[in-house]
Parts: sequence; C-alpha cells; structure tokens
Amino acid sequence: MQRLRSWTTVATVIVIASLIGGFWGRPVQATSQSDEREHLVNVYSQVLDLAEKYYADEIDVEKSVHASLRSMLKTLDPHSNFFDAKQFAQFREDQRGNFYGLGIIISMRNAMPTVITPIPGTPAYRLGIRSGDVIAKIEGNPTEGLDIQAVVERLRGPKGTVVNISIDRAGIPKLLDMAIIRDEIPHHSVPFAFFFRPGIGYIKLSTFNETTNREVQESLERLGTDLQGLIFDLRSNPGGYLQAAIQVADKFLEKGQKVLITDGRTPSAKQSYEAPRGSGGVLFPLVVLINTGSASASEIVAGAIQDHDRGLLVGEVSFGKGLVQTVYPLDNGAGVSLTTAKWHTPSGRLIQRDYANQSYIDYYYARNKDPEKRKVYKTASGREVYGGGGITFLSRVGQAEAHKVSLENDPQFAKALEVLPQAKALIDRDSGDTDLLVRKQGD
Repeated sequence: MQRLRSWTTVATVIVIASLIGGFWGRPVQATSQSDEREHLVNVYSQVLDLAEKYYADEIDVEKSVHASLRSMLKTLDPHSNFFDAKQFAQFREDQRGNFYGLGIIISMRNAMPTVITPIPGTPAYRLGIRSGDVIAKIEGNPTEGLDIQAVVERLRGPKGTVVNISIDRAGIPKLLDMAIIRDEIPHHSVPFAFFFRPGIGYIKLSTFNETTNREVQESLERLGTDLQGLIFDLRSNPGGYLQAAIQVADKFLEKGQKVLITDGRTPSAKQSYEAPRGSGGVLFPLVVLINTGSASASEIVAGAIQDHDRGLLVGEVSFGKGLVQTVYPLDNGAGVSLTTAKWHTPSGRLIQRDYANQSYIDYYYARNKDPEKRKVYKTASGREVYGGGGITFLSRVGQAEAHKVSLENDPQFAKALEVLPQAKALIDRDSGDTDLLVRKQGD
C-alpha cells in the first residue's frame, strides 16, 4: 500500500467534493468533520486498492486518479479543471505568451493533424510548410489515432532540439521528410492592428495573456490619438488572465471607473476592481465586436465598456462565463484551476450562463436564451442591458454569416462601421444624441 499512501491528499479532495456534489447515497456517521474526511479517504483508497489488485486488466493508477480528479471537479462547475504535469506546463507556456516549437497552427481534419497556417518568421514558415499540409508522422511514428493534445506535446520541446516530421502534401505522391529545429514561438495576443480606412482603426485581440497589455498599448500608440473611430474585435477570444482584462479595459475607461466586482465564499474573493490609470482623456468612437466565442476576460472588457457607455457592442450574445478561476500549483508539476469567485459587471450583472440544469455538452454548445427573458439592468446613461447568459449587443448579425475571413465581406464588421456614428454620440457630451442610443439599443 506504499503507493496508495502517496494519493491520500488527492483522495481527500476527491471525496469531499463528491460529497458536496451529492454522490453519496446515505450520510456518513462521523463524530467530527475530520473523522468523516478520514472515513471517506479510506473508502476511496479501498476502492483504488481493489481495482489495482483485482481488475480484469492491469490499471494505470496515476491515470485513474487523475481522471477521477477531473470528473470530481466537473461536478462543481464546467470550468474548474485538473492538469497533469505535461498539461500544466503547456498551460503556463500559453499564458506567458511564448513556447518552443515549430510555429504552426493545426487542427484535426479527417482524424489527421492538419496545418491551418504557419506563423511568419518561425522555423516551419522558413522551411516552407504550407496551409493544408498533413502531419503524417512525427519521429517516424504515425499520427493517425492521436488527439490534438498528443500531437502538440510531440511537436513542442526544448529550444534548439530537432523534431523530425513527415508531411503529406496534396499533389505529391511521397511523404516529405523534414527536420525542424525548435525555436521560441511568440504567441501574439494582437495578430492584427491597422487602419481599415483613413482615421478608422481596427485591433483584433485573440487572447488575454502576460503580453496582452503591452501589445494592446503598442497597437493603440501606432494608430495614434487622432482616431476617428476604433473597431475592437473580441470575437472568438476565449479569455485568459483577469489582470490582463483589467489592463485592457483601463485603456478605454476613466481612472477610477469600475471594471468588475467579484464575490465568493472567502473574504479574498470579494473584490472591486477599478481602472488604475484610465485613458488620460483620450476619447474616440469605439465599437466592440463579440460573438458566442467571446468569453471570460473578453466579456469583462465588453461589459465594462458597455456599462459605462464608452462604446457600443455589435455581433452576437457572448458565451456567458462569469466565473473566476484561481490556478494552484500541485506536487509533481501538476496544477488545478479552481473556481473561487463569480464576477459582475459594473452595473451589477452576473453574466454566467446556467450550468446546473444541463449536460456538459449542452453547456458549451447550446445557444443563450433570448435577452427579453433575462433580468434588466441599466448602463450609466440608462440604456437597458441584461444579466445571465452572456453580454448582449446593439445589433445582431447571424452566426452563419459571421464566419467570413475577409473584413470587406464580414457582415459584423460592416455593422460595426455602420454604428460608429452612434458610438461617437456617447463621447459627445454636449450633443444631446444619447437619447437616440437609448431608443436604438433595443432595436
């Protein structure tokens, strides 16, 4: 049982959360909470010991315990998660904004890892890897049957090391063998920032990590302070660091304006976050693009801009993630991302979609309910906004239409250009046009 004793702490977490989730049929008779915990740990250890000794096939104890940890956390909420050592290392790399690898964006097509695009300036780009190339082998081993996580783990590695891959390219009968030296790959938060037309800027923000604040600031500085309008694209941005969200919102708000409020069971979870510096009085018409893939930190920024009437939102109802996770390192390089608070927009909205009464799949893929069925809040100027189930918008553009690559043919972008004059009314304090926006918001 020496191996089982090393899992005592882990087992404690599992059984306590399982008890909270209602997985035990009858209450455990114990004289104190510590006795109850010890009893439950013993039950878990007994089951694990029996499985290790008598299960029909040999089991991987570590894999089994890790799987039970993940399943336990899913009984709490959809966003708490356990990472093994490899997953946690990759998670930290992604948050830092850099990693070592080849420099390609891949997805699974027909069960095979396929290159979406090489990143300019990276080893893969310099060697001529193309969009559509299929990675058939890594170090001589077929990739068929591997999931995308396993492929990524094999492609990443220490800087300066070599990875050998075989590419299946359309029109070429034989596999192309390539030896690629891994290098540092920047994971940019801002892939695009430019003038779409004279005076009208565009910034695409794809994630919130440790480099986001600097990248957004540099993008705004390049566009200059004489903007006639800015379209800030948060579509399909899944979020990231809370601090990065506060720093981004700070660039558009006045010093001291609330960005979000958090509330939780512990005193440290009850916080109010304000814009620490503010935009310094630099104002320009602002339209924020959101869609169902805009979540978490994206919704913090969009919600603060909307509640303070700093700009207008265009697109689709956002995802609806109003939970805050704290990341805790564990022994042996593992980690856990645990929900420790819920967050509210400055007007008091909790935009978290319901997860208690539906399956894990429905939670992630079901559409949010209509805004008129949700609780109504007011922005600074009195416009109606809604709580629960995501951040709502000024003008809807259908999801099917939104998957365009070119901005010129992007209906959400076109709508953003159309409403820029209304966004200007928000910053024209003496124009008297704000009432127009109150009426338009419900259209």
